[in-house]
Amino acid sequence: DNPGQRMNELYTTGVPFPFECVKAIEVANNEQAKELEQALHQAFVDRRVNSKREFFRIREEQVLAILDVWPSGKDATPRAQQEAEAGMEEAEREAIKQAKMRRPNLDFVRLGIPVGAKLKFINLKKDPSESTEFIEAEVVDNRRVLFRGEEMFLTTATNRALGKPDNNSIRPAPYWSHKGRMLDVLYEEFHGQN
Repeated sequence: DNPGQRMNELYTTGVPFPFECVKAIEVANNEQAKELEQALHQAFVDRRVNSKREFFRIREEQVLAILDVWPSGKDATPRAQQEAEAGMEEAEREAIKQAKMRRPNLDFVRLGIPVGAKLKFINLKKDPSESTEFIEAEVVDNRRVLFRGEEMFLTTATNRALGKPDNNSIRPAPYWSHKGRMLDVLYEEFHGQN
């Protein structure tokens, strides 16, 4: 019922940072809430960190892709975040800020993806019932790919695959896989939570 209060309840000694509300939606009743929770669990079943816990290794964009199209969901994000922050101390705010500091760039070779490897594009926001064009890119060095006959950074290839401008700021890793494994998962495994 109260997402801010729930985030504060979950912030226990086993959790390093207070939870931050990226998106909260209000649904009409408990039945719709359970249906949404089941949909999220089903969508991210392969991203669960521990089969006995409800924690998943996913990016914001992946969850937003579902919440943004969920029928009858009313945005409750500002209220939920305000409620969560009300009980937060300055040291906790600073810890969150430090955790968000820039991480290393995506480096294919360091992740064990060799030059010449094929990356497969997966558009998480597209309706799965729609026909999907097969899109791939070939790794040409540690940071660039060959995409539609042109060498570029993966961010540019992602924007082009999504039909967005090249200068659009986007994290490319949640959209690409190598040998069936998502690049964002490979990145997190390599870099850890530092």
